[in-house]
Amino acid sequence: MKAVIFDFDGLILDTETAWYGAYKETMFFYKSEWPLEPLFKCIGTDNTELNQYFKDQLGESFNIEEVESRAKSLHEVKMKTSQEREGVKGYLEEAIKTY
Repeated sequence: MKAVIFDFDGLILDTETAWYGAYKETMFFYKSEWPLEPLFKCIGTDNTELNQYFKDQLGESFNIEEVESRAKSLHEVKMKTSQEREGVKGYLEEAIKTY
């Protein structure tokens, strides 16, 4: 074996839960709701559905850069305390032994 490849976004760390919390707090700041459905629609895709949801909730004049910046800052804070998913450490240890 020469290499082990992981899709790091969501595989090793649960990034989606942190994104959900970050967007939920961001939408609360704008006095709006953030149900799970909009997040489900955009996981693994681009932000088209996400931006449409913001437009529908916040109106035509919302500033997407401001919304994204606020959510990204909150996400970064949440990820500082995240732990690897169950089993990841064992997989990595096995890969090192195999190499």
